[in-house]
Amino acid sequence: MKFVLLAIFLLLVLAGEDYYQLLGLKKGASEAEIKKAFKKQSLKYHPDKNKGNEEKKQFQKIVNAYETLKDPEKRKIYDQYGEEGVNKHEQQQQQGGGGTYQNFGGGFEEMFSQFFRGGSGGGGGGRQQFHFNFGNQGGGGFGNQGGGFGNQDFYEEEGQRKKENLFENTDVYTLDMSNLSRFYRREEVWLIYFYLPNGEGQKHKKLIIELAEKYAGIFRVAAIDCEDDEALCEDEFSVKRYPSVSIYASRLSAEPIKYKGKWELNELAKEAVDLMEDFVIVLSGFNFQEYIEKSKPKVILFTNKKSTPPLFKALSKEFKGKLEFAMIRQSERQLSQIFKITEYPSLIVAQNDQDFKLFESEFKKDQIVKFLRQFAYGQKKEPQQKVIQQLTGQNYEQCISKGKDLCFLLLIQNELDLEMISKIPSKYQNENISFYYGSLKQLASKFEPNQTSSYAVIIKPKRQTYAVQNSIETNDIITFIDDVLGGGRTFNKMHSTIRREEL
Repeated sequence: MKFVLLAIFLLLVLAGEDYYQLLGLKKGASEAEIKKAFKKQSLKYHPDKNKGNEEKKQFQKIVNAYETLKDPEKRKIYDQYGEEGVNKHEQQQQQGGGGTYQNFGGGFEEMFSQFFRGGSGGGGGGRQQFHFNFGNQGGGGFGNQGGGFGNQDFYEEEGQRKKENLFENTDVYTLDMSNLSRFYRREEVWLIYFYLPNGEGQKHKKLIIELAEKYAGIFRVAAIDCEDDEALCEDEFSVKRYPSVSIYASRLSAEPIKYKGKWELNELAKEAVDLMEDFVIVLSGFNFQEYIEKSKPKVILFTNKKSTPPLFKALSKEFKGKLEFAMIRQSERQLSQIFKITEYPSLIVAQNDQDFKLFESEFKKDQIVKFLRQFAYGQKKEPQQKVIQQLTGQNYEQCISKGKDLCFLLLIQNELDLEMISKIPSKYQNENISFYYGSLKQLASKFEPNQTSSYAVIIKPKRQTYAVQNSIETNDIITFIDDVLGGGRTFNKMHSTIRREEL
């Protein structure tokens, strides 16, 4: 009888997953080797790169394998009794009140954040099963429910202190395993600086920060610390020399440009700008009449530049399909005279050669976007297009205390995070919800005092309560709003009322 039971048990062990094989490891692998293998396999089967169901299932298996092998107690049980032994052990723990079941309903972005940046909330013993909702597949069960991956940072598990971020509080986007999804979903050109945080890496810090600041909203400047993320640099981006720069077109299938020029701002910028998509027509006496007869509002830049300015390229893509973009050079004096243009640069929006409006504010992207939106969205006989507004002393009461609608408020560290949700308000044109953004530094104490990165809340003004959403990835924000509109999410009392003088 004992022999039969033993045979059955051995069959169960053999039938389980081989976690070492899944991660490409030998049985005696060290803790460091396990972590490195997990990063490598995560990159290979990253759900934003692999859309098939088989790859997504493989990704989940890799996560569960790592979750077992990184834990000495679970690993010992697995080595002796296999996957079935670990499952039985966890069932016993959960029955005894020591286990947790973690459902990452928020999607794989949340999982990456928990693994590589540390979790929020309690942990508890027992194995955490990972079930992913890949993409936006409907309303319920998609938020930041429950605890987290644990209350220790991934790096702190190795007994290390997380290093200071070389580009903290700058316009440079720090790219790592936790936010790689943004790169895979990019719609603009990305220039990525690969570095080691030593003397050579520090040498170009000022240049990269200046580049990111000057070209914010035109192309993305990002940086990867290749000492912390060696697998990301070498396996995903095939970079082995540091410091170096690679530039990636918005078209995901395009090969990257490995920058080989001088470490100068204008030279780096030129390489990135050359990869930007350009939807601007250059007008002359030959094609002007055909252009001016187009039905859509026409955005015309009068310039003394020979090539399309980077900002105008970016705008032509952002408003593609809504506005027609064109450029008239200073040498085309007859065309300039039609619109009474005497200064360069000048910008107009024209219905035809008689009906046009001159842009009269400062030539900055946010000012121009605000000007163009009234023409891009103002042609339809519909309610005014919803946009996200800055929370100010003049409008805050509608969001915080007196409004009839729900109020979505994004608390941001810098304005780059606005890009994540800039197109979301229009999705809720007919819903009773308004959209605002404010400074995390100014307003965090009213909601989540310990939060250090950008996050979102939805406020019920009359009740002075709010629900919170930590991830600001597009799909997570949409699901958060849908959940609240559908009557879901937990609301907490605001810590104190916002006053006019605080904004």
